[in-house]
Amino acid sequence: MHDALIAVPSKGRCNWLKSKKYTTFDIVCSYNKDKIAFIEEKEVPQYKEYINDKGWALHSIPNDTEINYVHDTYNYIINYAHAQDYEYLFLFDDDLVFTQLDASTNDFSKYDRITDLDKMISICTQMLCHEMPFITIPYAFKKFAMQRLIDFNANVQSTYIIHVPTFIRYGIDFSCKEEIWFHCDTNLILKLMRCGFLSAQLNIFMHSACGGGFNSPGGCSLYRTQEKVNASIAEMSKIYGKYFVLREGLNKYGWRKYTVYTKKAFDKDLFYFHFHKDAEDVAKRLVSLLDAIYSKELNNG
Repeated sequence: MHDALIAVPSKGRCNWLKSKKYTTFDIVCSYNKDKIAFIEEKEVPQYKEYINDKGWALHSIPNDTEINYVHDTYNYIINYAHAQDYEYLFLFDDDLVFTQLDASTNDFSKYDRITDLDKMISICTQMLCHEMPFITIPYAFKKFAMQRLIDFNANVQSTYIIHVPTFIRYGIDFSCKEEIWFHCDTNLILKLMRCGFLSAQLNIFMHSACGGGFNSPGGCSLYRTQEKVNASIAEMSKIYGKYFVLREGLNKYGWRKYTVYTKKAFDKDLFYFHFHKDAEDVAKRLVSLLDAIYSKELNNG
C-alpha cells in the first residue's frame, strides 16, 4: 500500500491561479509524496503547462465521467486513491495558503506561513485510524477561539484528510442529494457523526483562501447562485433537524444564517457498536498520541 496522496481538483480558473503569488499548487513535500492535480479532460490544455511548471502530476478526468457538482469530483478522487492503493488522502481546494502554529510559544494568535507540508503529513498519517478516519485544518479566522491542539467532531470546509481504507470499508463519501450539493462537506461531517465515527480539527495548522473566497472565478462559482445556496441550506435543515438549525437573517452573501451542531450529532453508541470501545477513551488516547507526536515533530524538528 502506498502512503499519502495530495490531491487538488481545479476547474475553470487556471488564469486566475496564475495571477496569485501563492496557491495550493505551491505546496512542497521533501518526503516526495505524490501530488496530483485533477483536471477535467476538456480543460487539460489550459492547465497542463501551469501544473507541470509547479512540479505536480496531472490526472485527466475523462470527459465521459459523470461530474455534475464538486461532490462528484471528490468521490472520483477518493475512488482513484483507493484504486491506486493509497492509505491516506489529503484532498484540498486549489486556492489555499497554509500556516503553522509557532511551536516556540504555542501562542494560538501566532502562525507562520508554510509551503512545506511534511510536518502536517507526518502528524496526520500517524493520527488517522479506523476510529477517526477524518481530519480537517481550520480556517485562519478561527484562531482566536482556539485553546488546544485538537478539537474533535468540528465542522469542515476546504481541507479533507481521509483514511481511505475506512471510507471504502464503510461506504463513506461525499455523495448527497443534488439539492444539498453546496453543503456536501457539512453533509459529510454530519454523516460521519450520525454513523458514529470520530473526526478531528487539527489546530496546529490553519488555512486561508489566497484571494477572492466564495467570489473567486471558476470552481463552484460556475454553478453557485444565491437561490441554490439558500435552497441547499433549507434542505440541510430538513434532513438534519436539531443538528442543522436555521437562524434569523442573512450573511454578507445573502445566504440564510444557520448553526451546525456537529458535536451533538456524534452517536457514541454507534461508535461502540463499530469498535467495542468507549469514544471518550479513544479521544483521550489520540490526544496523548498527538502530544507525543507534536513534541517530536515540531519542537524537536
